[in-house]
Amino acid sequence: LRTFAVAGDYRFRYKLDDSEGTFSVPSNNYDLAADWGRSNDRAHDFRGSINAEVPLGIFLTLGVRARSGERYTITTGRDDNGDTESNDRPPGVPRNSGVTPGSLSTDLNLSKVFFLRRSATGARAGGGGAQVNVFANVTNVLNRTNVNSVSSTLTSSRFGQPTGADNPR
Repeated sequence: LRTFAVAGDYRFRYKLDDSEGTFSVPSNNYDLAADWGRSNDRAHDFRGSINAEVPLGIFLTLGVRARSGERYTITTGRDDNGDTESNDRPPGVPRNSGVTPGSLSTDLNLSKVFFLRRSATGARAGGGGAQVNVFANVTNVLNRTNVNSVSSTLTSSRFGQPTGADNPR
């Protein structure tokens, strides 16, 4: 192997806050402190890649991304506290206590450069020669379903079931 490289990046997040975003509505307008808790960020996020030149001048890149589930808030679907908002949580259930399934995606790229001009000695032209790069890129090569949201309302017939997923292969 003339070229071989391994790279990786891991991130851990633990953040406390009291809202789901800039314009979120509190779950209880009479008790704002009840919304203080874990943010909905994913706690773990890993990305890694391997790049290698394999025989016949073909370059292989294998990329992996693994993430823990995203947090979400379980709600009753009713206005239990009379504040005109139907985003109340069941008693004793903190904000962002639910977690979606984690995700794993593996991507693969194969490429080959064809040099169209050679020097007088037959060697590849360096630098300014014309070339064509042919490649095949497959995202989510294992075709794994990665859920990105679930039904979080207890009164829903689909409570706890997936409602969305990342793009498939």
